[in-house]
Amino acid sequence: MYDLLIRGGTVVLPSTVASVDVGIVGEKIAAIGDLSGALAHRRFDATGKLVLPGLVDPHVHLADEEADKDACAVDDFYTGTVAAAFGGNTTVLDFAPAAHDHSAITTVRSRRHQAEGEAAVDFSHHAIVEQDTLVSLSTISQLPSHGTNSIKIFMFYPRMADDYALLQVIQTAAQSNLLVMVHAENHALLNGFQTATIAQGGTAISHYPASQPPILEIEAAQRAILLAEHTGATLYIVHISCAATVDLVRQAQRRGCNVIGETVPHYLALTEEVYGSPNGADYLCGPPIRTAADSDALWQGLADGTITVIGSDHCGFSAAQKAWGKDDFRRGPKGMASIETRAAVVYSEGVAKGRITLTQFVEVMSANPARIFGLYPQKGALLPGSDADFCVLDPHLEWVVTHEALHCAWGYTPHQGLKVTGKPVLTVLRGKVIVDGDVFNGQPGDGRFLSRGPLRKG
Repeated sequence: MYDLLIRGGTVVLPSTVASVDVGIVGEKIAAIGDLSGALAHRRFDATGKLVLPGLVDPHVHLADEEADKDACAVDDFYTGTVAAAFGGNTTVLDFAPAAHDHSAITTVRSRRHQAEGEAAVDFSHHAIVEQDTLVSLSTISQLPSHGTNSIKIFMFYPRMADDYALLQVIQTAAQSNLLVMVHAENHALLNGFQTATIAQGGTAISHYPASQPPILEIEAAQRAILLAEHTGATLYIVHISCAATVDLVRQAQRRGCNVIGETVPHYLALTEEVYGSPNGADYLCGPPIRTAADSDALWQGLADGTITVIGSDHCGFSAAQKAWGKDDFRRGPKGMASIETRAAVVYSEGVAKGRITLTQFVEVMSANPARIFGLYPQKGALLPGSDADFCVLDPHLEWVVTHEALHCAWGYTPHQGLKVTGKPVLTVLRGKVIVDGDVFNGQPGDGRFLSRGPLRKG
């Protein structure tokens, strides 16, 4: 007797796509195959739908008071993870902000305590190493023993603009088997281009892309890759936005450097023309949204395996907060609210349009993040013994993305008006149906902290 039986769907397994049934007992997958004669307490007919492993979003900023110096994100761990669940996500990886007077271990513990009892899906954290670097070096090496195997650095912050300090952090991470996530933008170039842009054209949103051109990302990514090669660190370049960075990652991988490339939906589905729209401030993010040629290069990188992860880089500012940048791009908080729309946008723009395969979609949205961050095959796979996490997606459902159609507190979406094909319709977390159509059946505290295993090299 199964607790839940999912029948009739097209199931994406680690090695194949098959028309099979999936039986769940308790919190685990118990059987996969022809279960037509089996008894179950609850059945779900997935005919005509895709049965995928629960999606893993490795790049979210929830309940983030540090996301922008003048603005706090409006979602908390509950509202943010409810939106995640409606987007087919059963696991999110959040960031533990750096603090002057706390070690990396203290901030990760504090972040876990903040999320426990609130999160509606399973969660873990990356430790941000931003300031007081030398103090942090004595503690970040202990992070793996506390269930965290990744740190993040922002290369445009003054402390991380010091190449030797950057090298020290990357070297310590390599010695401690920690993955290094980098926001690759050059600090000095950012300040210089912004000053020049304002002097020449002013602070209108339409000038924002010129204030942070691709060279900021390209130079910083190249520098981070060289330091990773020198130290042997595992490098993860977050939210890649431009074609030249894709090429840098591709070349480094061919040399045998352990570099992982991530991009996000707004660089795949939007182009810099959005900054000329009346609501251009909604699209403030760092790096800026680029050209159609850059978007094409990102899709090619996904298709050929150079880029192996799509995160959301979700940061839930409200429409009112985004509007602060309407007349001055420096005032608007940078960040996109996209935790709920990641799956639909990527499926529609990617699989439905033939840019990537269904198997690749599952890899970049679930399996690869789980592998990279030490959660596979507990997460990211439909296998007997794995957590019974599912995203059932209707590939034929056509709809228009609007903020009114979403389940969030933000009051806007960067994909407003986008016509998409495909949408998650059922989300199961460890055997519990938490989203069924437009109904949320979960509750605060359904999500559990995930202690992550050691990094896999190569």
